[in-house]
Amino acid sequence: MLWFFWVLIALFIIYILDLVLVLILENRDPYKTIAWVLVLIFLPIIGLIIYLLVGESIKKKYYSWKFGKKRYQKIVQEIVDAQKESIKHDTLSKDIKDKRHTMYLALHSTNFPFSTNNKVKILNNGDEFYPELFKDLENAKDTIHMEYYIFRNDALGKKVMDLLIKKASEGVKVRILIDGMGSATFPQKVMNSLKEKNVIIEEFIPVFYSIFRSKINHRNHRKICVIDGQIGYIGGINIGQEYLDGGKFNFWRDMQLRISGSAVYSLQSIFIRDWGFATKNDIYDPLLYPKINIVGDSSLHISPSGPDNRWANLKLIIFSTITTSENKLWIETPYFVPDDALLMALKSTALKGVDVRLILPDKNDAVFPSYASKTFYMELLDAGVKIYEYQKGFIHTKLLISDNLSSIGSTNLDSRSLNLDFEASAFIFDYKVTDELSKVFLKDLLDCRAVTKKDLYSTSKFTRFKQSLARLLTPII
Repeated sequence: MLWFFWVLIALFIIYILDLVLVLILENRDPYKTIAWVLVLIFLPIIGLIIYLLVGESIKKKYYSWKFGKKRYQKIVQEIVDAQKESIKHDTLSKDIKDKRHTMYLALHSTNFPFSTNNKVKILNNGDEFYPELFKDLENAKDTIHMEYYIFRNDALGKKVMDLLIKKASEGVKVRILIDGMGSATFPQKVMNSLKEKNVIIEEFIPVFYSIFRSKINHRNHRKICVIDGQIGYIGGINIGQEYLDGGKFNFWRDMQLRISGSAVYSLQSIFIRDWGFATKNDIYDPLLYPKINIVGDSSLHISPSGPDNRWANLKLIIFSTITTSENKLWIETPYFVPDDALLMALKSTALKGVDVRLILPDKNDAVFPSYASKTFYMELLDAGVKIYEYQKGFIHTKLLISDNLSSIGSTNLDSRSLNLDFEASAFIFDYKVTDELSKVFLKDLLDCRAVTKKDLYSTSKFTRFKQSLARLLTPII
């Protein structure tokens, strides 16, 4: 039987070599290709398992889900095309004109229109967000669509579910979409109980399904809610008690936007598409897009991104936002692991004299990105970027401010958000809202400690080794 063992070894080696050849022929990012090749050669068994789980390249068309009627898609395309022409001819408000190239890019890459009749309310932390959400849910008349990466079965989650059950009993159509990884601990018996009470809840790519279909690495990281097609929420806050009491951090810093206006149509479209992909059930109905009267004067673009898009939409839009900054670029993000392009954009923006500031966590809920992020500090400080670490608790906010443009959403500045996950962010072309968010940023700055080169020099060699190792592995995680 010894010959059989050696045959198996030979077949395994052939398979690994064939996999290496496939990786090279895929023409991926060279750093990622080299990282995978090294792991597969020197740690073949472990490397193969990891690759089958998270490394296989999934064609974007696999995720494509064309929802609804062709007539609706045609109308949206006509709106987008008209807006692109409008931008070319400069028939714009000053808020948009200053960032017209970024707006054009957002329109062209996403095929989602922007709208100018929105009212935006900034909600800081769970204690501002949840009361507002509960009030809107209580007033729902027709539909409630909720899509969250994390939906916990804890005190806060049960309070939300009790209200949703109540609304379903009143005849409101309630649909909840939770991510199969982020909400993996959500009990099946609770899901069954909700369905029995007419609350429709579904998983986006369940973990078991993901493992055997090589999609475990593509998660739905969005946090959106649409009520009656009239009110929408977007930001970084999930449904969980830690967003109120801070969990192990004692304080959890985060933000959410409440939007009323035509931008809600885009949030509705994102939900319908995601629901269609997850359930293979097309719920498109013109009634989900009720007429919205003018409610405000903020110009918004809701930008989705994910493996179902031809372009890495949010990566392109964020890159453009960074490089077109003229006066200030202020960013808050919990996970900061930029690729070479974003790193160069940040450094070049600082080197041309723009006020570039980053607020990052001091304490993090994810060790790996926390270690990796610190390896970028020295070169950023050398370029003139100011780095601050948040001391009050854990900062989970995803905020970007560039001159008169600002953005809130689910998107982090790391490879997972920008290349792998399904994300959504709101880009706000309104100097008044951006000024308000700038004040929020400066208030957060009071709870931060500035990082200096002296701090970095005093870091032990062992810690620097762990940080460098974490950064080395970022291309394959």
